[in-house]
Amino acid sequence: MKEKRSNSMGKTSFTEVQCDVCSEPKLKALKSCLVCLSSFCETHLQPHLTVSGLKKHQLMEPVGNLEDRLCPEHQRPLELFCHTDEKIVCLMCSVLEHKSHELLSLEAACSHSAHGGAEELKLEEIQRCLELSDTEVHRERAEGLQVFTALMQSVQRRQELFLEELQEKQKLSHKRAQELVQQLEQEICELQKSSTEAEELSRSQDPLHFLQHCPALTPAG
Repeated sequence: MKEKRSNSMGKTSFTEVQCDVCSEPKLKALKSCLVCLSSFCETHLQPHLTVSGLKKHQLMEPVGNLEDRLCPEHQRPLELFCHTDEKIVCLMCSVLEHKSHELLSLEAACSHSAHGGAEELKLEEIQRCLELSDTEVHRERAEGLQVFTALMQSVQRRQELFLEELQEKQKLSHKRAQELVQQLEQEICELQKSSTEAEELSRSQDPLHFLQHCPALTPAG
């Protein structure tokens, strides 16, 4: 087999691949089969186009290094690129080992690399950093609001306790004042009663009787 390689994401270009079935002289291969691991000219390719079992085989543009295009672990064609691990994988790998990873076709991966994949990755990284920064700001904002809310609730509770204490003091002051007023009113009533009795006794012509019965001069019992 004759081949000419040029590296670009593992992609190989060939000037000529010979049919593996032809005897000398070998004809140029038209397709390569990833199942048979062989390349076929137009004549020897016909069974793959007509036989039902062979029609299911995966054909591709003719290449010489077919063994290198199989997954060494699962022996399946390498046809996907894991952007997360920067690795070429088969379908079985994508299901078992790279299930949650970002997967691209080989063509898309080559296009991505050829059109500034590194710059796009940088932009994606910057975007991720911005998202992380926004998340951190939102988290700090939520925590700060929680702290200030708790502080405001504490201040409000202290204010309520302060007002309750003032109200209790005011009630106590009113109660004491009311008791004092009642006491004074009682004393005034007693004085008025004594004054009335004294006035009546003063009208008596008997000084001894007045002095003996005058409330102000009568000793407290």
